[in-house]
This record gives sequence, structure tokens and C-alpha cells, in this order.
Amino acid sequence: MPKDLAGNALVNNASWNFSTGATPDTTRPTVTLLVPSAGATGVAFNTKITATFSEDMNPSSLDETTFTVRAGATPILGSVTCGVGAKTATFTPITPLLYLPVPCLPQQSPQVPKT
Repeated sequence: MPKDLAGNALVNNASWNFSTGATPDTTRPTVTLLVPSAGATGVAFNTKITATFSEDMNPSSLDETTFTVRAGATPILGSVTCGVGAKTATFTPITPLLYLPVPCLPQQSPQVPKT
């Protein structure tokens, strides 16, 4: 039994309940919106390409190696930005897009770490 410095025992046991916060996020993010959309035509050569995700993303996990844009098999050089607590990543090409179909998607592998 716990005692004070004079040797007196604790009158009653003390007990209480508390929570440690939200449960861990185990849901993998998904892409919910692509701009320009798949199959879009007449897209401007200077278009920034964006992907919107189902949840806030860790900005350090989105870069030119995890968000790639290609014209056929040729990678298009550019930069990727994603703010802290943001659901949207933006790819800005270094040079204007060529007149070619341009497939782009955030890669499925490596997996995007959760925030």
C-alpha cells in the first residue's frame, strides 16, 4: 500500500480511465481525381498535372520518382509539389508537354508512406 512520508497509508485506491488518441491509420490512400482526366483532349501544353488522394499525404513521399509522367516510354522531366497536410500533388513539367498522349499516375510501387 502506498504511504506518505509520515507512514500513513493511502485511504483509497485511485483509478481512472483515459484514451491514448485515435487508432492508427491502416487504410492505404487511393487516387480519387486526376487532372487532366484520363482521355482528355485539347490539354494545354503548359498544363500542370495533379493527382488528388483519398487522404492527406506525406509530402516527402511524393517526388519525381514516385509521381512519374511519360510520353510513351520517355519520362517527362519536371518537379512535384505537395504541401504538408495536402491531398493533392502537382507535377510541373520543365518544358511544355509535347503533342503526344501522356500517361501519368503516381506509381503503385514503391508504396506511398502514410503521414
